[in-house]
Amino acid sequence: MYYTESNFVKENNSTKRRVVFVTHLNRIQRIFINTMKSCIPDSGGLSGKQDQVGMNCSCWPISTRVSSSSPVIQSFGGSMYNENIPDKPDPTVDSNQEEVASSFFKSLIQKTDSALLVIDDSGKIKFANRAAENLSGYQSEELQKMELRSHIYPEELDTFLNLIERIKKQDQKNEVMNFCFRQKSGKWIELEVIVKNLLKEPNVKGIVFRMCNVSECTKLQKKLRASARKNRLLAARCRQSRESERKQIARELHDDLGQSVSVLKMNVELLDRKISRVVSPEQLEVFGSNLEQLKTTIEHIMSSVQHMVHQLRPPVLDTLGLNEAIDWLAKRFSSESMNVFYESGLGRDLPEPVKTQIFRICQEALNNAYRHSEAENVTIKSELGDLGLTLRIFDDGVCFDEDKINETGSYGLLNMQERANEIESRLEINTHPGRGTMVILKVPNMALG
Repeated sequence: MYYTESNFVKENNSTKRRVVFVTHLNRIQRIFINTMKSCIPDSGGLSGKQDQVGMNCSCWPISTRVSSSSPVIQSFGGSMYNENIPDKPDPTVDSNQEEVASSFFKSLIQKTDSALLVIDDSGKIKFANRAAENLSGYQSEELQKMELRSHIYPEELDTFLNLIERIKKQDQKNEVMNFCFRQKSGKWIELEVIVKNLLKEPNVKGIVFRMCNVSECTKLQKKLRASARKNRLLAARCRQSRESERKQIARELHDDLGQSVSVLKMNVELLDRKISRVVSPEQLEVFGSNLEQLKTTIEHIMSSVQHMVHQLRPPVLDTLGLNEAIDWLAKRFSSESMNVFYESGLGRDLPEPVKTQIFRICQEALNNAYRHSEAENVTIKSELGDLGLTLRIFDDGVCFDEDKINETGSYGLLNMQERANEIESRLEINTHPGRGTMVILKVPNMALG
């Protein structure tokens, strides 16, 4: 539809002056239609009658905003407002103005950096701008003899055709996809494409592709992913080495230092019995007091050694298995301020390193509940089903902000996630105000061995 003109008549002495507020818009639309018709041959649907044009500038993949100071408007006679317009425009002036505007819009389409392709309903290319020529290596005349599908990577062709069929059912809705395109030189490049269905637009009757070469970005992304994968493997190797060292140190503490302290305790007790038989009662009181202090010190050393051993690597994890280790962990964290319950559904032991990672994740979750959640009750549930092992740890404490916890320098949550990734498992952490926190670890059967 053409815009209507609002005419305002103002009396000034004996002279009538017509002030037109909206100007030139109909003329610009007509010029733009003719320009696009020259760019896309045989587009159809263009009528010589003004009331049948129905031009909608939003149907094209570019948008052009023409201000009153643009060269085109200036060529129409200057300002768009308060201009004295004759009742009957000069046909010669109108023709010149159309040529100027046509040249402007045609140059705009051809010189834009966005590669534009238009295909018809059958998939044949019907228009390509200069950027599309540079991207493909073909001339526009060559492209208009081809089908776009012939340049799509074979393994992606089905996906591309399915997208086209889906696009045809969606009127004027953008879709974004990536696919590989074969240039004239035979080189494959990866394109990011925005696709829009304009088949029902009478002045287009095609599907518009706006394409961008993202091959370099894709290469950089692949390098970043490869680097991140190497970093994860390195971190996993470091964790495995650290776990192995902890296991070795715990064994040495238990076997060497623990046994030495036990022998020392036995010798002190033997010495106490011998002294009681050879010394007088007065001397026994003095020696007995010193020996009791020595026994107390030895008991403290033994307790410290056992604590260090369990902190490094609980022996129950290697001797009795994961189920008993989690039960031991629950009892260890139970205190006057927090109760920990364990409901076991694990009927068998798991191989290394799966059981170690599960145990460490459970240990870190209980640490977080003890330090941050202010929970009174924590429940651990393990369930072994057809799809694998599911471990749930939930508390009735306050929720937490993961970002704030990480800002404090504690990377427990990140460590839990990395441990889950190491055994190809999925870790979910859900926290809500008033409902506490739930940690869900899902270990697939393939990781359980």
